[in-house]
Amino acid sequence: MAGMNSLLPYFRSEVREQHLALLSQAQVAKEIYEACIRQIWILSGQYAIRWKHIYKQLAATGYCDPLLMSIQQSWGNFAQIINPHPLLDMPNTKQKEDCMMTRLVQFLHALVFFGKSVRSEWSIEEISSFNSEVAQYQNSVVWIPEEPGSLRLENIECDRIFPSIEVLIREGLID
Repeated sequence: MAGMNSLLPYFRSEVREQHLALLSQAQVAKEIYEACIRQIWILSGQYAIRWKHIYKQLAATGYCDPLLMSIQQSWGNFAQIINPHPLLDMPNTKQKEDCMMTRLVQFLHALVFFGKSVRSEWSIEEISSFNSEVAQYQNSVVWIPEEPGSLRLENIECDRIFPSIEVLIREGLID
């Protein structure tokens, strides 16, 4: 919830009025906030969506993909999958959960900073710009270890956005 609430300052009217340059960021922050606020836990993991709905959607790598999909779909045409064998990949540690949530919040803020709605079509150039100019700086997560000691720095490969299937076909990158 702290990650979602950190988006609020972007779209408060007094902030928007003072900083007109933040208008596109404010619109994206509000879109993300409204799509995700009902989530008890930011969505990550397996999900199901019909082909006709995914065809035009942006996608992302790693845990950010279900989050990005839920923002684009606003919970419509989208379902989280319940794993009937959840311990096959071992339970998550607190460290993994903390790192995963931090990365998801970093990703949300990167989308807001970029200032382009994920519900509109992104060109390959815009995706490249986001990945190289914004997302590449999301490679560190600092966490407090459970045992006494100093903070830990975890370097994790950056999550990236990639084009919709429709854009890939239109650009001749896939058949």
